[in-house]
Amino acid sequence: MAFEIEYRNHTNLIFAEGEITKNTPQKFQDFIENTELDGFRIVIGLNSQGGDLLGGIALGAQIRSFGFQTDVQSKDGAAGCMSA
Repeated sequence: MAFEIEYRNHTNLIFAEGEITKNTPQKFQDFIENTELDGFRIVIGLNSQGGDLLGGIALGAQIRSFGFQTDVQSKDGAAGCMSA
């Protein structure tokens, strides 16, 4: 899974796209630690066909621990999330 941030009007939108693997939670942690967040609303836009079950569970726990919101969306507007 790849992560990319887009700054929108008072919202940090983090696109999370691709297959969830066992390494996805660590990649997400690294992304959050190395990305400047402006303190406003943060939304994770999920676009994934699923993947590793335990990686997905861990990623969900991380997202909840940060208090981030989630949505099913992608940069091109054609999103899906098998684990939503």
